[in-house]
Amino acid sequence: EGRGGVFTSTDRSMRQDDEPECTTPAQPCVPLDAGCGVRLLSYAFNQDASCWACGTTAGFRVYRTSPVAELRRREQLAVFKNRSVSVVQMLMRTNIYAIVTVGHGEDAREQVNKIQIWDERQCCFVGEIRSKDEVKGVALRADIIAMVCEHYVRVYTFDRFQPIVYIDTVANPHGLCEIALSCNPWVLCCPGGAPGAVHVQIGQDTSREFVAHESAVVALAFSASGALLATASTFGTVVKVWRRDGLELLHRLRLRAPTLGGEAVSCLAFRPCAGFVAVATSSSPMVQLFRLHRLSEGEALEAHERESGQGLWGI
Repeated sequence: EGRGGVFTSTDRSMRQDDEPECTTPAQPCVPLDAGCGVRLLSYAFNQDASCWACGTTAGFRVYRTSPVAELRRREQLAVFKNRSVSVVQMLMRTNIYAIVTVGHGEDAREQVNKIQIWDERQCCFVGEIRSKDEVKGVALRADIIAMVCEHYVRVYTFDRFQPIVYIDTVANPHGLCEIALSCNPWVLCCPGGAPGAVHVQIGQDTSREFVAHESAVVALAFSASGALLATASTFGTVVKVWRRDGLELLHRLRLRAPTLGGEAVSCLAFRPCAGFVAVATSSSPMVQLFRLHRLSEGEALEAHERESGQGLWGI
């Protein structure tokens, strides 16, 4: 036990499915509170964006991305009585979910201080990681899981949940943390120890920290291979794309429409081939797409090229 947390489990033989089965009839997406009083609290894609999960005031739901269909609905169950799901992360297309719940009543504080592992095959929680602090976010892949609290990130092995890395961060109220999908060893990034800094952790033994922006970091994204890292700050007008090896600045993508009222970039995402970056801001209903110039190994862009990432108006 301690600041980082402990693991307990009722069954450590957590198996993974090849594909989630559709356990509720496919239906059009409708507002979560339509006629049932259930409200959306959080949402997150799985690691390859083939599915996404929604945390609600009654449990959680899982959807397929294409074609869009509801796959699972786990609400109004006894285990979610007097609880809402504030964070839910799906492990690829498997039966395993990492969940943070918000309790109502006497156990409210205890609930937000732990990550629970839901096994869909057993339809119950099979383990948990506890913390002395509120859990703000979760990041995971098949070999590791990261518990994100406001001032630190703790990384555990996923098979037995043994703590392997502890990272101090600047205040991180939104639980920013990203893990690359297909890297060996694994690669993780999160805010660093000062405003504008980014911490990159490569496996258990190698870490790097660099100043990416002058103001606080508000969004992070890895390409699928982990070779590229995109960052954005509260300044909200420029997204930077870095080569992870060497932490070299490759692109400075200037948003065409400055954010209104000083609001920042809310989301970044790479296309699987890493040829495009999508940028969303909290002050605009539009997503901007940027096509990245292809670079050969070791090639650096001139300053004017860095500024000219080709922007495409999008959704």
